[in-house]
Amino acid sequence: MSQLFPIAKIKLNDKRPPSHALIMRLLGVYLAAGHKAIDIHWRGDFMQLDCDPRSNEWRGMGSINQESGSRIARELNEIRQFVLDHFQVIRVCPN
Repeated sequence: MSQLFPIAKIKLNDKRPPSHALIMRLLGVYLAAGHKAIDIHWRGDFMQLDCDPRSNEWRGMGSINQESGSRIARELNEIRQFVLDHFQVIRVCPN
């Protein structure tokens, strides 16, 4: 899906259907590592999440179990907007 960023691939355990909380926790780990394009696979289902570099917004497609990629992307965008609205981001550059 992404042509600008390397794609991180996540393969979930086939034995248990993933919950919304599990998917969000995994995404948190990958986002903290700086990934901007993520593919998640579970059995035959898949979900792709991609950050648009122009608008810095997430887009999602596909679904796993009952979780859709567009819903996860919408939630990531809402979290990002909440942080921008309520917190001041300060960057500290090491000397």
